[in-house]
Amino acid sequence: MIAATVEQEVDTEAWNARVRVFPGGSIFQTTYWASYYTAYLGAQPHYLFLRDGKDIIGQLLILEMLRGHEALLGRARASLERLCSPLLKIFTWREGPLLADSCPPDEALQTCLRAVVDLARKRDVTGIEEVSIPLSQFSFDTSKAIFLGNGFEHHKRATIRIDVRRPLEQLWAGLKTNAARRMVRKGQKQDLYLRQIQRPEEIREFYQLVSAWRRQEGFPSYQSERYEKMATYLKDHCTFFLTQRSGLSIGGAGLWHFNGQAHQFTSIYSSLARQQRIYAGDFLTWEMIRWCHERGLSIFDLTGVSPSPVSAKEAGIRRFKEKWGGAMVEYPVFTYVLKPRNWNLVSFIQGAKQKIRKWRGGG
Repeated sequence: MIAATVEQEVDTEAWNARVRVFPGGSIFQTTYWASYYTAYLGAQPHYLFLRDGKDIIGQLLILEMLRGHEALLGRARASLERLCSPLLKIFTWREGPLLADSCPPDEALQTCLRAVVDLARKRDVTGIEEVSIPLSQFSFDTSKAIFLGNGFEHHKRATIRIDVRRPLEQLWAGLKTNAARRMVRKGQKQDLYLRQIQRPEEIREFYQLVSAWRRQEGFPSYQSERYEKMATYLKDHCTFFLTQRSGLSIGGAGLWHFNGQAHQFTSIYSSLARQQRIYAGDFLTWEMIRWCHERGLSIFDLTGVSPSPVSAKEAGIRRFKEKWGGAMVEYPVFTYVLKPRNWNLVSFIQGAKQKIRKWRGGG
């Protein structure tokens, strides 16, 4: 019989070693990720173990934190935490639980979810928000039924994943349109080059580029600590890039990488690149594919497309990411609302803030 226990501290080396061994283990289930979220967003990690007798056959990193974190509270987060925490406190996780090959997945997931919901009630959280299972080992249909049977709701997400183990010439030939290859070549002819960065002053340069891009797009600013804490706590598992031309940074992106999987984050380019038709995004994406391939990684995840685009912008993002020869993977994310009144109030505030941002940005 499978039993679940929750601990607040773990042997980090042993925990991360199992993340590497259990199928689907990614950066999001490591103690590195827990340390980053704790340092930046004040999260409290809970480490759930699944055991068969004395043997650990599964594990799940749960983060207890404030719903909406930086997006909702912004720069006033520290002063509002005490006031809002009863409304905002949630559980969340990404790509878990992780299970040993010998572990019966349906029984393990059932045991895990019952333990999570019980812990959520004890911790008096408002809900369990947008959690996901690994993109391997589990049957999405079966796991969805188990989640729904335990009181969760679900909706679809999708991402594009590129198998970068293939020879580089096959990756190049696998680009879905001649236009993709043509744009990369144009970027190369525009004397673009990729700069891998790591020093604090370089991370600040990346942050400034991100801030300018988010203002142009009408999004709220991040705090600089977002990237500074990444560089500190994710260390060897987080890499930042800048696309440059004549010494000027005109684009950038980051990669989280662990256990053969790389996940792209914060892909941006400057207004100058857009105005002068500089192919910074195409050049950067191909160079990151090459970077992953050269380091022997297996998967490059372009991290998020809409499974059913409802706007020209969503459709454009999906077309851009699809053209790199990856496979689109649809997967469910699950939410459990324990306190509907509190949950709906926060959802209303979030929606209001989004409408205000659109109004200020002219739509």
